[in-house]
Amino acid sequence: MTDRLALRIEDAAELAGVSKVTIHRWVTSGRLRSFKVGRRRIIVREDLPTDGRREEEFAMKAFLQKEAALK
Repeated sequence: MTDRLALRIEDAAELAGVSKVTIHRWVTSGRLRSFKVGRRRIIVREDLPTDGRREEEFAMKAFLQKEAALK
């Protein structure tokens, strides 16, 4: 699983250490990019926060997106 560039929701949740529901929330809110392939939703691995540094970048990106939407 860890060598893949694209992940299923289940695999992304396991790798990020969060639930599938959290991954779905991140996708719905726009905090995490995903793509539909057939009936599956695919997460790009490099977009997934998997450690503290990536989590901070992820939170900052979401904050900046919200700020831009308010303007």
